[in-house]
Amino acid sequence: MRRKTKKRLPDAIRKPLPKTACNQCWSLDFTSDNLKGGRKFRTFNVVDDYNGTGHPAGSFGY
Repeated sequence: MRRKTKKRLPDAIRKPLPKTACNQCWSLDFTSDNLKGGRKFRTFNVVDDYNGTGHPAGSFGY
């Protein structure tokens, strides 16, 4: 039997991100990892998209 070939999507037109000012756009992310002893460690990260700095209360483990 012949194998089906994958259909490629057309290349998307890349648009630059809109310019924002400080404290207008934030990114949120949950990250997790395992410690050497097997315990899980999770963090909630908050970053300002304009200058790349984190929020002081936004990066903590729970």
